[in-house]
Amino acid sequence: MRASSSRWLLCGVLVCCGLLPGAIKRPIRRPTFDPSVPAVDLFEARERGLVTTQVIAKNAQEANLFVTNSTDQPVSVEIPPTVVAVQVLKQIGAGGNLNGGNGGLNAGGSGGGGGQPVGGGLGNGSSGNNGGGGGNNQNPFGNGGNGANRGAGFFTIPPERTIQLPLQTVCLAHGRPDPTARMQYQLVSTEEFTEDGRIRKILSEVARPGVDPKAAQAAAWHLTDDLSWESLAAKKITHLAGIPSEPYFTPRQLAEAKRLVESASK
Repeated sequence: MRASSSRWLLCGVLVCCGLLPGAIKRPIRRPTFDPSVPAVDLFEARERGLVTTQVIAKNAQEANLFVTNSTDQPVSVEIPPTVVAVQVLKQIGAGGNLNGGNGGLNAGGSGGGGGQPVGGGLGNGSSGNNGGGGGNNQNPFGNGGNGANRGAGFFTIPPERTIQLPLQTVCLAHGRPDPTARMQYQLVSTEEFTEDGRIRKILSEVARPGVDPKAAQAAAWHLTDDLSWESLAAKKITHLAGIPSEPYFTPRQLAEAKRLVESASK
């Protein structure tokens, strides 16, 4: 009886803790694209209740986008070339709603306090097997197209599963706290966040291979916060224990930032 009772007790603990085989469904980190499932724009799919989204920031330059299929059928989504995530303040974002809305945008984004909003695009690690053509690490989003030739911004999510996509980002509000994993972020479209086409162009460059992330950051702050190049050059990283401070941006990074802004302004 004791042995039998012990086995039942152990089984009950495993069930309660979700440790039985198959109980935990980890996010799919290398999602694929099934061209037989028509793709829907990510924000349209979210508005229709097909998917939910969540953003967890690692730091100023990295975040993870989680997209969950809320249906019992496969759903294909098209991730836009650029996205923005804004912090949802607790009094605005009660209930953990990460599904859009101007309240969250105004609370943590362009109109209020909170941590820095971040914006950018899919990191190179997000590319997968898109309809047999494979991922394209040199162009995380591809160029669209149709059928099996769609770009790497197209993913098919199995029923009631979640995919995890890395985002490469820059901060979009100088002076606010840097993003951390403890902050609750909400995904919004770049067009909703800003009407400035130059900023949207800079965000499209963030995840491009060969672009220095610090240069992209300097270019973004120059446009979002109207920081002069002189101010950016004077920005310092302060160390403790008497270690001398160092420039936040190198002359080479600022030169590249200027080229990014000039290109975006054309």
